[in-house]
Amino acid sequence: MLDFAGGAAKGRGTSLRAQIDELARAVPAGLSGATATENTATTESQQTPRIKEVTSKPAPAGMWALATDLFRLSSKRGVLSSSLRATRDLEQAATQLRTPLVAHLKQLIQAGDQLATQADSSDQTALLQKNSNSIN
Repeated sequence: MLDFAGGAAKGRGTSLRAQIDELARAVPAGLSGATATENTATTESQQTPRIKEVTSKPAPAGMWALATDLFRLSSKRGVLSSSLRATRDLEQAATQLRTPLVAHLKQLIQAGDQLATQADSSDQTALLQKNSNSIN
């Protein structure tokens, strides 16, 4: 930190980007969470997106490690199976709840269509006759 503060005072890094780079180099890699190669990377490589390599887990060595992996994977399979079963049950319950609502909605639509066709009379005498019939 003192190196950074002293370097900034000497005028080595006058721009904000240069000061950030200086600070990044001054902070130990363990404290910043970055590796030493990331601290010394150039500005150009810092601007390009970094792709993290996915490393596969080393194969288990020995009979006990294989048995442990077998039990772990079996447990995961059980969890996935129960999740799948719960999802199917939820879908079934949703369908059972939805069915009467859809039927009722269809009835309402049919009733609305019937009322709309009854009210579509543009003949003045027919409207007067309907009004007189509904009053009686």
